[in-house]
Amino acid sequence: MWEDNLMLSIWVRLLFKANHSDGTWWNGSKFVKIQPGQFISSGPKLAEYLRVPRSTLLRKLRVFEKLEMLDMKVDKQYTTITICNYREYQKLFKERGQVSGQRVDSSWTGGGQVVDTSKELKELNELNALNQDPLVLEIVQHLNETLGTNYSYKTASTASAIKARLGDGYTLEDFKVVHVKKHSEWNGTEQQRYLRPSTLYRPSKFEEYLNQVIVEKKGKHDWMKEVK
Repeated sequence: MWEDNLMLSIWVRLLFKANHSDGTWWNGSKFVKIQPGQFISSGPKLAEYLRVPRSTLLRKLRVFEKLEMLDMKVDKQYTTITICNYREYQKLFKERGQVSGQRVDSSWTGGGQVVDTSKELKELNELNALNQDPLVLEIVQHLNETLGTNYSYKTASTASAIKARLGDGYTLEDFKVVHVKKHSEWNGTEQQRYLRPSTLYRPSKFEEYLNQVIVEKKGKHDWMKEVK
């Protein structure tokens, strides 16, 4: 199966997208608990994230599902994807997850063949070179997915603000909640220009944004269904 580089690329990106620990997801009216190895998305958004046509994505996901590598629970509004045996993948990341060049560990490929690495693996190598926290990359990726922006995790001011909030005790899930809540409130308004790291991660406002009560907007549910 791993002779198909696209299959490998999709699988690695799905592993990166899955929640690493217990978390929550905002469904439009309440927060839903998400377990490690799970994430929630929609077909269009996931296809965009993986950079493949929806028809191709569905075929690949069905293969993974048939091989019992993942489970899909399709709802009318969104899909919950669960990576099977996710804890084992977490162990591999810790024990043998270091990537060198284009070599992928045999525990991942089933054959140990040389394949083209995914963008995420290359970015992790860059993070190591920059002595950067991987959470910074994940937070910026979620920010860009939520806002439709292209902020870089390499920008010093952005990385510094994120690290400062992490140092204050806030978690990855806290950042996701802030992204979603402020997008809900400001998108399409005059305040939209403030949907940026320097404002969202401001120390005097972050806690306020995190605990803000959002009133659901009628007819504006789609963005809420895309939260990881």
